[in-house]
Amino acid sequence: GAEIPKFCDKGKDGVRCPQNPFTILPEECKFVDQQVLKLQERPEDVPTGEMPRHMQLVVDRTMVGRAVPGTRVTVMGMYTIYKSANAREVGAIAIRHTYMQVLGIRIDTNGA
Repeated sequence: GAEIPKFCDKGKDGVRCPQNPFTILPEECKFVDQQVLKLQERPEDVPTGEMPRHMQLVVDRTMVGRAVPGTRVTVMGMYTIYKSANAREVGAIAIRHTYMQVLGIRIDTNGA
């Protein structure tokens, strides 16, 4: 998601703007559907006694709602990282999380 800046650049007179000077104008915004999915390894590929690995997927626009829990899918996308919210604090360790921004999704109809 987008993050609204908390400060603006100095104004014409050199005075700094107050904190949180920006507001969202909903009537002038364009909204996009977005969904977060959890992709998990196929159970038959997981060695006995181990937990299946998983990764976070982010889909948007026309791909939202195409896959329901338990659906087998094939996805294509960009493997990306983002900073966790705690890493934005001063002096915090930069913790990064991975996810895939999905560019294409195919519902697998063979095998369940």
